[in-house]
Amino acid sequence: MHLNNLKTAWQQLKIMNAMPSIESNEILSIIEESENVDNLKLQRLLFDLSMFIFITFICQGG
Repeated sequence: MHLNNLKTAWQQLKIMNAMPSIESNEILSIIEESENVDNLKLQRLLFDLSMFIFITFICQGG
């Protein structure tokens, strides 16, 4: 019997069993945080753009 063929499968099984299980609520909270980050990036971009336009308007002399 050749057990060398089972070595990689056994290592993968050990790794999978060593990982803690993640509940669906944790996964959803991670996804929601990334969506909030995208919204913050958009708000930051719009704020920076408005400040650029405002400063450009002031420096041009109105």
